[in-house]
Amino acid sequence: MSTRLAMILELQGVAQAPLVRAVADGHFGMLGSDHSTDNVSRHKLDVLPEPYLVCVAANQGPEQTACTRYMREWSYFSVVHARAEHVDDYKAIARLVPLHRRVLLVETLPAHAAAWLAFLSGKPSENFLEARS
Repeated sequence: MSTRLAMILELQGVAQAPLVRAVADGHFGMLGSDHSTDNVSRHKLDVLPEPYLVCVAANQGPEQTACTRYMREWSYFSVVHARAEHVDDYKAIARLVPLHRRVLLVETLPAHAAAWLAFLSGKPSENFLEARS
């Protein structure tokens, strides 16, 4: 990604601009995936250099496809993000990637956040719903 693209996104106020800036500046690599297409194979993940951020657009719950299981196993740290357009969230994520080396970012809707947290932690989603009440 180019520094020019990062600058344009920053000027337009795009919330995800800090991630693009960090990639453009060489702090980490980034791969995007649409959760519904199951297009990230174990092989593709295993050859990614570290540090790396894998972003998943998931406007539904985590049907446990091979793709989501691979991403869960690959990552050392996962973030479930269900707050659209908060630039400070993306700044924090950009700081996490170099520290945790393999980060999975799941962009989802608030209604699906507990299911994703449960899937990524291996715990029943009810535990998360009770903790938030």
